[in-house]
Amino acid sequence: RGGLAKYNWQTKVLQEYKSEEFLGENITVLIKSQNGDILIGIDDTVYSLGEKSQIRKLFSLSEQMKLNNNEHQDPLFISGLVEDENRTLWISTYKNYPRGSSRNRIGPLFKFKDKSVSKWQFGTEDKHNIGIYQIGTTQDGSLWLATTKGLIRLTKKGSYRRYTIKDGLLTNEVNSVHESL
Repeated sequence: RGGLAKYNWQTKVLQEYKSEEFLGENITVLIKSQNGDILIGIDDTVYSLGEKSQIRKLFSLSEQMKLNNNEHQDPLFISGLVEDENRTLWISTYKNYPRGSSRNRIGPLFKFKDKSVSKWQFGTEDKHNIGIYQIGTTQDGSLWLATTKGLIRLTKKGSYRRYTIKDGLLTNEVNSVHESL
């Protein structure tokens, strides 16, 4: 069955975390937050594993969308998590349609701030047509999105610029992003 384990290289101890939320579930993403907690994406829910090995549920996207009267039609699954310098958590998602389906599997981008989740909207021309594969941050605080419509840079001020084949990319479909060292 599923679960989560942490290995301490110094003590050579493997610690297992057994929680009803984790049993049998697929963990899709893990990141270390600025406060030292491990944030865990499972299905449409983000959990936090604290210093004292306490696991707590932070939020569920479907529950938050219902609270905001913005219920999503399709089930969403978390594909990426990034915390920016303002401790805003950015969440990329996908829809779990069967492989080979003609339906778009890429879901929207969300942000979690002050215990509230909101859907991030791009300009009106991209409102329903853009899908985010992966999220990354850079030292200047920019958020970079690998998308179905190019590479997008979101600045700290909230403006964005899209890079496409017109800017020298080989393709407009960018699957991954990583800051070089």
